[in-house]
Amino acid sequence: MMQMTTYTSYVEYISKQVRCLASQLSDEAEELVKVANEIEQGQRSYFNIFRSKAALKEAEKPSPYWKQRLSNRALVSQNGVMSRTKHLIQKLCEAPTNSVKLRRGEELCHHLLQFPEARSVAIKNGGEGKLCRIIQLTRDEEVVLVLRKCLLLLGHSHPTRGNGIRILSIDGGGLRGLVALEALKRMEEKTGKRTYELFDLICGVSVGSILAILLGALKKSTEEAERILKGVGREVFQPWSWKSTGSVLWNHSLYNTKVWDQLLQRELGDVNLIDTAADPFVPKVALVSAVVNMGKLKSFVFRNYMPPHRAQSRYMGSCSVRLWEACRASAAAPGYFEEFTLGDLIHQDGGILMNNPCGIALHEARLLWPNSPLECVVSLGTGKSQSHDNTLPSPSPTSIKRKLLLVLDSAADTEGVHVMLQDLIPGHIYFRLNPYLRELVDLDETSEEKFLQMQEDTIMYLRRNDHLLERAAAILLREKSVSTRLHDWLLLQRLILTKT
Repeated sequence: MMQMTTYTSYVEYISKQVRCLASQLSDEAEELVKVANEIEQGQRSYFNIFRSKAALKEAEKPSPYWKQRLSNRALVSQNGVMSRTKHLIQKLCEAPTNSVKLRRGEELCHHLLQFPEARSVAIKNGGEGKLCRIIQLTRDEEVVLVLRKCLLLLGHSHPTRGNGIRILSIDGGGLRGLVALEALKRMEEKTGKRTYELFDLICGVSVGSILAILLGALKKSTEEAERILKGVGREVFQPWSWKSTGSVLWNHSLYNTKVWDQLLQRELGDVNLIDTAADPFVPKVALVSAVVNMGKLKSFVFRNYMPPHRAQSRYMGSCSVRLWEACRASAAAPGYFEEFTLGDLIHQDGGILMNNPCGIALHEARLLWPNSPLECVVSLGTGKSQSHDNTLPSPSPTSIKRKLLLVLDSAADTEGVHVMLQDLIPGHIYFRLNPYLRELVDLDETSEEKFLQMQEDTIMYLRRNDHLLERAAAILLREKSVSTRLHDWLLLQRLILTKT
């Protein structure tokens, strides 16, 4: 009898607790009330409740990435992929109207993105030449843009703007990217052209990747890029506080990463990288990040193009991510922002491996245009300084923030790459602009006084090195020679007339 009384009071206690919880959780109130009634009626045991909760929790766990990848991609045999590829190209060639061409072109783009192995099948069946011929005969701009995207996915590279390859490389450095932006302003003044009109390939890392997207892929002016860079910097780099210390301990980031993500989405949008290159005036763009979950650090290149068929890049890469995601991965500075996960890879700031991406830019350019010479390589730094402080070091311990800054600054050295390239590339082709600053400004500096100081130092440096700007501008303004134009035309005609 005593045991029965104890059991009854225990059931009443459990029922009361569940009802109390139900009153606090409005979304789950009905379910919890139902559970309470079942407990009172003896229809559900105490252990079954926890067993059902455990099963629900297990069901909510995300499935492994390889299972998601298989579920998102239809299981199609190799013969099926080959047949589908040939069928899509044939139907595109036979399309009677522009609307049908547009639909067939979109289907081919989707197919090539879903099955990368279809690229070799399309090329072996003369896909490049057939697409080029359709583009020549089509006047509908929307159709041409879709077909150009198909060509990019096949690894087709359009001819360079001049007599050789013109490359722009932009270092990382946080808001010191304003230094590189000032040099580009002067370059645009001397040439009378926008940055995207001057170069065949723009490669950037960290803040350099953001500038590459703004000035190259989105074709914005240097003034607009400066406004965006300063505005985003002031919004995301809030003053240091105890909350920042807690964020470092829990999230390994000084600043609010969610705010950073939202700002990048707002300014860059949700456009895919590969979609930007369908515009014939947009240069090739490469953004460098560092993958940190593969045993050892490896550079990763986000591209708005595909390497040519049978050309193997030394670097992993992708062209099917959105602009803001590529910039977020490339600018995920450790200690400042949380690392960024894309698929099964974890990305951090590319500057921890290669803060001067000029070497990667040269490698990518050689893949795209293997038979073209280098015509102009402009490498822009974000400032350097020489310390003349002879005072003795202080014995007091450094702060957490200062430790992070010292680690990042030591890893973000850019002059080693410059010294090597200076010895390998002739001086009339390679131009390195990296101003000396009176004070090396922190990556997260947002004061207008520091901005003006950097601007003054950069302007003085550019005045002293005006001869470099003049020589680079003269090369970038050279018109393509008649022989080069004829050579490009003959290559295109040979591609179109090539039989499968």
